[in-house]
Amino acid sequence: MRKLVLISIVVLNLSCLSSVSYAEDCTAPSLSTVELKNCLYKNYQTVDKTLNQVYQQLMAKLEEANHKKALKTAQQAWLKYRDAHCEYEVYLNQGGTVYGAYYTACLTALTEERVKQLKESLVNQ
Repeated sequence: MRKLVLISIVVLNLSCLSSVSYAEDCTAPSLSTVELKNCLYKNYQTVDKTLNQVYQQLMAKLEEANHKKALKTAQQAWLKYRDAHCEYEVYLNQGGTVYGAYYTACLTALTEERVKQLKESLVNQ
């Protein structure tokens, strides 16, 4: 139960800081673990779609081939970092019922940060 409350707090913080409009509100205390996981995953899909859109917009705005290559390399490295970092963050929860929820919440938080970074780059180009 304590972990479910912690996940709700994490999700609530994400929704308060969010620049992305999430598909669903995952903070309802009545959600089962399965419902929470599904809700968090839908929200991750939303922020991941936004990331891909902003990335494509930035790629289209860059004029030099080497600049585009540098962005692609940075994005690939960032994706590896994000996934590895989230694996580290939730390591102690492996095998637990909330592992997927923690992992997805981590992916969502880091992906949203990356969206903000790429949006800033888009504005500065």
